[in-house]
Amino acid sequence: MLNLHHLIMKLKLKQFLMDNKTITNLYIGWQNKHRVFGPVMHFDIKNGKIWIQWNGTEEDVGEQLTAMGVPKHDIVVGFQPSYIRQYTDYTVG
Repeated sequence: MLNLHHLIMKLKLKQFLMDNKTITNLYIGWQNKHRVFGPVMHFDIKNGKIWIQWNGTEEDVGEQLTAMGVPKHDIVVGFQPSYIRQYTDYTVG
């Protein structure tokens, strides 16, 4: 299971300090002779909501956020179009 505690604490701190911030966790390095660079996860904080913009893991980040006490109405699955978000357990945004 992916441990999001540290990342979530950053999200919560930034949410309280100033809104409209972006947090991205990246793969950076080399694999054989090829450069590896890309997002693992990407979150935006917009108007007090945590927008999951990218999840390159197999973990359900929204579930982990709610297990850590973030209400579902404060989570937006931003990588889904708005017409699909209405069918999720989270807010449309």
